Amino acid sequence: MPGLNAKYHHTRGFDPAKLQTAIASFIQINERNSATAVSIANATRLINRLGSDTRVTDIRWMAYMLATNFLESRETQTFQIAVPARPATAKKAATQATTRDIKLWVLFNPIDETGQGRGKRYYEAVKVERIADGAILTERDGDQFKVSNAGQVMKAAGMTTNMADRGSVSGGDASRKYTDAVGTPLQYFGRGLVQITWWNSYVSAGVAMGVGLDLLFDPEKVKDFNVAYEIMILGMVNGLSYANGLKCSMYFTDTRTHYVGARAMINGTDKAQIIADLAESFEKLLLDARLLTR
Repeated sequence: MPGLNAKYHHTRGFDPAKLQTAIASFIQINERNSATAVSIANATRLINRLGSDTRVTDIRWMAYMLATNFLESRETQTFQIAVPARPATAKKAATQATTRDIKLWVLFNPIDETGQGRGKRYYEAVKVERIADGAILTERDGDQFKVSNAGQVMKAAGMTTNMADRGSVSGGDASRKYTDAVGTPLQYFGRGLVQITWWNSYVSAGVAMGVGLDLLFDPEKVKDFNVAYEIMILGMVNGLSYANGLKCSMYFTDTRTHYVGARAMINGTDKAQIIADLAESFEKLLLDARLLTR
């Protein structure tokens, strides 16, 4: 009897009409206050990318990634809507056509973490100095690290190498070493589709993607859809960088589907059941819309 891997195996993409209808229905049920057309377009872009990615051939993997994105890659944006003219009545004067602003959620888009990590130990800017063989990083509390172009934290005179010392108290005073340090102040709060945090995750993600320290020197690149997508795959498929060795294949096997446990790839058990429930809904959506192998 075929196991779960055969049931969920998928390589042929999705029916466009079924996909559009299903996504619209999903958003209406789960997030009524959404910029629907924008969110549908974003979701379609992501699902089609997953459907054509030869590294992702299990519907459960796709469902879990979509559930994570639905919760983590959302932000409110301001939209203008038309307010039609209104003729005069016995009680009210006539009005002219105008517009008004309305705030709506935009879903499935690489974003900044809400509050940009304020209150967390990764919130404060780190001074980053580019050097020939890598970078020197100075944190607000004075801890210093040297990172090679290959992403290795190396020991250098007077510098910290204990990663347990990483981070500074949010809102804390700047140390003299930080004030005097050369470098560009950069922040490493959550960005992207899966919200990677801390400077070392930006380092490891960039190195694993083959772009060296690019994401360390320019963390805003993580909000580019293509970069954000690759970072998501990097962790959830390969177990690299932020995922700390955990990956989808550990939670979705031939005998088990463990949506709750899969949250450990990203953020321990935080909102694990909420995301698991969303993943089950996405699983049904994808199974219904998939194109079956001839």
